[in-house]
Amino acid sequence: MTLNPSQRKWVLIAVALLIFAGVKFWLINTYLTRQHAAPQAISCPDLQAGCTLPGGTRVRFLQPARHGQRFGLELSQTPAGKAPPVAEFAMAGMDMGSARFPLRQVGDGRWQADIMLPVCVTGRQDWLMLLTIGDEHLQVGFTAGPG
Repeated sequence: MTLNPSQRKWVLIAVALLIFAGVKFWLINTYLTRQHAAPQAISCPDLQAGCTLPGGTRVRFLQPARHGQRFGLELSQTPAGKAPPVAEFAMAGMDMGSARFPLRQVGDGRWQADIMLPVCVTGRQDWLMLLTIGDEHLQVGFTAGPG
């Protein structure tokens, strides 16, 4: 069966709409799934010095957090046998795009990631770090310095 150019155009439009609908469904489903697990707010006054989280995991920045510059994030003393931890960065009340970083294992229960925060056009520097460690969802607020 041969399609003429007009039929081919409509088939391509239909395929594009189906792909668009599938991606939209996946994004909405992912967003709603994350919303059900409200993170536990944790206070950590100095992330460069590090803090101990409720499950015993230690979190720290390896360099100062600055907009537009890479800095390291390290988790240590993590529980064994859990899924790899993930760090996600967001601003309260502002969509900063996707800033999700899976951590890589570096040995001895330590996990690290290289982070680069986007620059906020409004000049805000207040960030939320959302950590997923196994079944735990934790939120740590911090301030990033200018780039």
